[in-house]
Amino acid sequence: NAFTGHIVQAAPRTIKASALIDPQDESVIYAASTDQVSEWYLNYKNLKFGDPLIEREPTPDQICAMSTRVIDLKAEPYADFSLLTPYGRRMQKVLRHRSWIPQQDGSYQPVEVPGPADWDTWKACWDVYEVILLMLRRPVADGQDVGSLIATPISLEAYLQNFQTLVKENPGCWHLCATAEDRCRAEHFPRIARRLSEEKGYPPSWSDVFVYAANDD
Repeated sequence: NAFTGHIVQAAPRTIKASALIDPQDESVIYAASTDQVSEWYLNYKNLKFGDPLIEREPTPDQICAMSTRVIDLKAEPYADFSLLTPYGRRMQKVLRHRSWIPQQDGSYQPVEVPGPADWDTWKACWDVYEVILLMLRRPVADGQDVGSLIATPISLEAYLQNFQTLVKENPGCWHLCATAEDRCRAEHFPRIARRLSEEKGYPPSWSDVFVYAANDD
């Protein structure tokens, strides 16, 4: 302040998870610092030997929201692909597709719903999602120089290939496939994690969950 001689600091910027990764998550999050964003990019570069392609590059807010969800809150790595899109907010406004709601008489009523309209659009959203997961690291444990991956590349590839096979085997049923996949990451992942925890006697990694889901019917 020029009159009092005091320096007035701006309040930290906040973001909402409901606008970035999950419409049902009302968490308010402090936006990431420049240093934190640089660290996420360095994590990816050390793993993939380069920066993500422009069309796969997430926004800092998207990474921050997922980091808070998975690392700080220890929740499942879920993101709604009507929100987590390439180029951030620019794509969110156009991602809608026709789905079908069963009626009591056995017929189906068409409705417009948010989300990828086809495999290619879904895959573009997945690519951004994958980059984010490969950028994040768990807190460093004893004996480690760097934190472990949230999900390994091979576990993400296994899950992706399984879903691609499902889509190819069910042509004309994209809305059902996309809904099932979304519910898998949102609802079934926590069930799988609990099941694996009981079997193994310790909490599984999300890599274990992705691989289990890839082989699940």
